[in-house]
Amino acid sequence: MGLVGVGGLDPEAKRAMYDALDKMPEATNLYAPKVQTELTGIAPFGFPLFAKRCSAIEARGVKLGTGPVPNAE
Repeated sequence: MGLVGVGGLDPEAKRAMYDALDKMPEATNLYAPKVQTELTGIAPFGFPLFAKRCSAIEARGVKLGTGPVPNAE
C-alpha cells in the first residue's frame, strides 16, 4: 500500500481514477474510492527515480442528480 503525498494523488493514481470512471458510463461520481499504489525500484522520498509505480482503484460508481431527492423530508 503506497502513501499519498502531501500534494494529493500521484499521476498514476489520478489516471486510474479517471479510467475507473470511464469504465462505468452511467456513473457521474465515484463513491468511497480506495487507492492502492505499488512502487518497485529506487524511489527516494517516494519519488520514483529508477522505479515503476502502478495504481489500482476500488470504488463504486454512483449517479448524482441535479436536484433534491423527491421523497426527502
